[in-house]
Amino acid sequence: MKKKSFYRLARLFPLPLLAASLLVASCSSDDSNSPAGEGSSPQRPIYIEVAENPMQSASASREGSRGAEMTTSGLKEFYMYHDADDYHVTKSGSVWTTVGSWPGTSEDNNTKYTFYAFAGTSKENYITASQYINFTVDELASEQKDLIVAQATASHNDHNGKVYFTFDHVCAALTFNIRVSAKAAEKRTVVVNKVELCNVPNNGKYYFSSDSWSGLGGETSSYTLTNSNITLTESAQDLPCGYLFLIPQTLTAWDKDTNTSGAYIDITLTINNDSETKTTARIPFGLTLEQGWVQPIDLNIGTAITDAKGAKIFK
Repeated sequence: MKKKSFYRLARLFPLPLLAASLLVASCSSDDSNSPAGEGSSPQRPIYIEVAENPMQSASASREGSRGAEMTTSGLKEFYMYHDADDYHVTKSGSVWTTVGSWPGTSEDNNTKYTFYAFAGTSKENYITASQYINFTVDELASEQKDLIVAQATASHNDHNGKVYFTFDHVCAALTFNIRVSAKAAEKRTVVVNKVELCNVPNNGKYYFSSDSWSGLGGETSSYTLTNSNITLTESAQDLPCGYLFLIPQTLTAWDKDTNTSGAYIDITLTINNDSETKTTARIPFGLTLEQGWVQPIDLNIGTAITDAKGAKIFK
């Protein structure tokens, strides 16, 4: 299956930046969480400009769905760190504000500092000592967040007190459609009642320094892609889950004999010809989930499909 890009990392694929940059101004020095101490030079406001590359959707029909969460236009807040100093950046109308100032004093105007920013998870999941995010995927697709990150290194004098962030998308995203083959649909009505993606590890660590994931572990999760009845046709229909955000990793496919802990898709079906039969088809799901890519998954219900015991669904 040929994968299609919806977002490329800014440093690899210089697309036009999304809309105008958004200016972030800091508040007073009394509330600052920067390390400037008592008796130091007046603290210097920190300004931030936010941008990203526009999303490249795999299907125009999905525009306006959960994909809106993948853009900074829908972003209401994010967290920014320098060492242990944290800045909570929020949006009021079209203006971004944060409490805090540049690290150091005016004597450090040419000192370069590295800032790390992220949205899509709470600040408690950011480990300052190693600059990584401990991220767990929500089991409810409707509650999932697309983890977006940015980092920038600059001195106060580089851009007159501004720090420029371009956010990158570091989850993998899947979309799903489903159809029935002509032979399987012959003299039958096939209705999908539920679709689940099962046995997918749900926890990992994203490291800013390497722009990569490691430490996959924790429990595996099952994700409900739909629990609505869908009468299948030979034309593909999108599942209503929209984008499913997952941790980038390689999934090994379930096998009833050799890999019962592998990933699979369960599809609950009602088949009606002379009588009505309810059954569950199981599709082994082996796939490399790539960071920064959307991968469309085509589910084709054909006569060769089997249940969890290997028995054919269509006899």
